[in-house]
Amino acid sequence: MEKLKRFFTDDRPLKTKVLIALVASFGCCFTFFIFGPLDLAIYNDSLIPFDFADYLPIALGVGLLFMAVLFAIFMFVKNRGFDILISLFVGILIAGYVQGTFLNGYLGEMTGDAVDWAALQTQTIVNALVWIGLIAIPFLVLRFAKAAWSKLVVLVPVALVAMQLVGLVSTVTVSGVMETHKLRQDEPAPGFLSTQGLFELSSEDNIILLILDRLDVDYTQEILAEDPDYFAPLDGFTYYTNNTSLYNQTYPSVAYMLTGEETDIRTPKKEYLTQAWENATFIPTLQQNGYVARLYFDHSSVYTDIAQLEGIADNIAPGEKQIRFRAANSGMLKLSAYRYAPYLLKPYFWSPADFSPTVGYVSDQVPYVIDDYGFSQALQNSGITLQDRANCLQYYHLSGGHGPFTMDENGQLIEGANYISHIKGCYTTIYEYIRQMKELGIYEDATIIITGDHGALPDNAAPSSAVLPALFVKPSGSSGTPLEVSHDAVSDSQLRASLLAYAGIDSSAEGETYEEAIANHSNEVRHYIYLYDNLARRSNVCTFDIFGDANDYENWKIADQYEVEAQPW
Repeated sequence: MEKLKRFFTDDRPLKTKVLIALVASFGCCFTFFIFGPLDLAIYNDSLIPFDFADYLPIALGVGLLFMAVLFAIFMFVKNRGFDILISLFVGILIAGYVQGTFLNGYLGEMTGDAVDWAALQTQTIVNALVWIGLIAIPFLVLRFAKAAWSKLVVLVPVALVAMQLVGLVSTVTVSGVMETHKLRQDEPAPGFLSTQGLFELSSEDNIILLILDRLDVDYTQEILAEDPDYFAPLDGFTYYTNNTSLYNQTYPSVAYMLTGEETDIRTPKKEYLTQAWENATFIPTLQQNGYVARLYFDHSSVYTDIAQLEGIADNIAPGEKQIRFRAANSGMLKLSAYRYAPYLLKPYFWSPADFSPTVGYVSDQVPYVIDDYGFSQALQNSGITLQDRANCLQYYHLSGGHGPFTMDENGQLIEGANYISHIKGCYTTIYEYIRQMKELGIYEDATIIITGDHGALPDNAAPSSAVLPALFVKPSGSSGTPLEVSHDAVSDSQLRASLLAYAGIDSSAEGETYEEAIANHSNEVRHYIYLYDNLARRSNVCTFDIFGDANDYENWKIADQYEVEAQPW
């Protein structure tokens, strides 16, 4: 009874207890509820659809609310119970800070890819032991040096908050996120890429670009090994097995494919994308020749500001963007918990990198969100419709070989899907799209390209094997013939010229077509730029020269390697 009483009586000065409780509660809540989410929001600004300035008061409000609750709990517990509770939370603060700053290793970027936790069992055990040791520090000091404990539980939180606060202010200043918000407020007509005309094609000529993220040649070969006739519905197509992309990630690969503008990885994302779309000639050329261009992709990797696509995308809808406070706060807190949690608990905080539910628009139009299952259902429910006002360029970006995987081979939602089942589900949707085009009599005159924006490789190391995106091409006028296979060397640099040529438009300004490059042997040397290891905000770049058959990694020669600092875009 006496021991229990000591937990609820306290003879230390009230101001001492208040100071300790206040500092400990603020240190924990600032780190995990304010600094963590805000820091992640800045460094992932291009992936998160809401403005940092809109999220800032949410993070501050939530952090201060949790601090008040934690402070009240600390003040309620007395004497020995107070010491133990303060020690526990300061220990968690120390361990969490060390985890988020030094111990995470490579756990991937916000790509939505699941982590193979089974392969990290050793790291998980070691990490748990480190956590136990760090959390034990305040308890050991409490046990053996009580006077030093009072200083430790005050000075450590103060020091950590001070370091993080300085870093946060510096990052906000360097990144310009507040200035970006002011500029967006001044925009006369904010908007977004809508689903307008999603399945509305021309009764005359259509160009269909179907991009399945990470549609690697190896995936295609796996499917063919199971069923050699799987791609039979692609009549009139040629399957190019020796196709390369210039870049290994959606950014900057898609922008390069559609604009031809190359970038130095060290160039800030917004600067590059603004320049790329300003200099774009491929889509404007189509528009000048009677085409409407509808682009269905997300903002994070292909554009950073809807103004970049003005005059390019014909499916931009006006609408004021509004942050959904609960969804934004839940998503960012979960991401912060994933960052600071020990390996043992990280699986509970992992989530797909989908922040589309965090914003809404005041508009009668619906934003396009990459959702392979939703796309399939919309196609089946709405179906393709025709209009005779203009020819159409339709660019569709689907997840394809990029996790998370949610569909079976019939395009139905299932638990435990894998990349092959999901990709087959996408092809089921594509085959339905083709079936409807044939039924409407517009298939033969259509140009259709199915490809990946890049191949598939773990992005935490330089490639050690060949990586190529699959490429299926059906030129206008081609149909009723079995799928052909070509082993000739091609690359995504020929996509724009090929599409113009197939549409009967002068393509010389965009370079060579696939056929011209093959005839001229222009692809004797192709190039590949690989960005990897985004660890501790550093990036490594490895560039390759590729000779001959890109499927043979012996033909990949390293041209250059260098490290760059990742930038808060």
